[in-house]
Amino acid sequence: MQGFVKPLMRVQFPPIAPNNLFIAEMRKLSELTIREYLEQTGLLLEADELLPQGGPLNAYYGINVSKTDYEPIDQIQGLIFAKRIQEWNATKFEEKGKFVVFIGGLYEILNAQSIQKAEELISINLKKEVQKKKLYKRLMKRLNIEGEVLITLDLWQNQEYWNILMGLIEKQVFTRGLLINDALKFYESKDQLMKTLKVKELPREFVNLPLEFIKKIGNWPAPLLYTPAEVTEAFALAQFKGIDTKIGQVQERPYDKYFKGSLNTFRIRQAVDLFSTLNKPKVVTPYIDKQDAKKELRIYFGDKPEEIKEKINLCKLENYIFTTDEKYGELLNPIVEKAIYAIECARMKGKKNVRISGEKIENGQSLINLISNGKILISNLKEALPELIFEYLIS
Repeated sequence: MQGFVKPLMRVQFPPIAPNNLFIAEMRKLSELTIREYLEQTGLLLEADELLPQGGPLNAYYGINVSKTDYEPIDQIQGLIFAKRIQEWNATKFEEKGKFVVFIGGLYEILNAQSIQKAEELISINLKKEVQKKKLYKRLMKRLNIEGEVLITLDLWQNQEYWNILMGLIEKQVFTRGLLINDALKFYESKDQLMKTLKVKELPREFVNLPLEFIKKIGNWPAPLLYTPAEVTEAFALAQFKGIDTKIGQVQERPYDKYFKGSLNTFRIRQAVDLFSTLNKPKVVTPYIDKQDAKKELRIYFGDKPEEIKEKINLCKLENYIFTTDEKYGELLNPIVEKAIYAIECARMKGKKNVRISGEKIENGQSLINLISNGKILISNLKEALPELIFEYLIS
């Protein structure tokens, strides 16, 4: 896969005047590829890039609903990338491009064990999608990000979505055997998988596959549709909204492989909880809070300053920036990771830099560099973190 090449025509800027720092910053940005600009966050882990099309990137960030009423701050990752893509677009092409957040809470019915459970999930997750949509609209307004927020039915009620999914299966992009192998990663046995709902038992008012196609795959376990539904999401947004770029996490690699070569894909370092350590990293899904998770493991939108401080105080103080995980690759120290979120949000709110230990921090990567050079200690960062998070992420 080739990276973005520098355009033949560049924006020409006048010489830098002493007080014209904005022009200087834009000149610097005009020289960067999108990968280089996203790397400044310190959060980019992997990228599959296509050759430039001569126009702005149109990105989407696909998420799910939380299992509880709590919303973790880690999901700000996707908005950090969206903002930078829009800044890069505006400098290169004088327009920000499109951005879509897609909330796929109803996908969970594909894993339901019974019709009754599917109906319960529909009732619960439809409400959760609406609430999460409100959260994202508030965050995007606060952080000056242009775009729209869609929920599952915005795609599922369009018959073309199901036509795309059907076409992918008929072209054998997915085979039954391959999908069974993928699904078994989440089930204890094949017998347990086979006891789930069948495709033909899914509620037709939501899963509107053509009848002739249901005759072909109606007896498949419904969880086999989960991967095709995720992949169809990306292709449908490309067709309906002109999306050409996907923002996601490392955990989405199994889906990303199906549209490699069709979309630019930027994968963010997998988020970690506050109890993650150098030798025992603990990854989390950034936009989901689990029912059985201890609340001191995560920081949530809506946490009060004293709650944030208590949680950060419980975080183990270790002098490292990165650790590694066999499945997820390079992971950040949770103190560094949450500080990056706050610093990048400060940028989005128009603040040029944040000061810690007397040092100016412009972005996530500059924080990493200052820690590496010994100019900022993890202990000092931990002390400053509660105030940073509340001021720039939550308030």
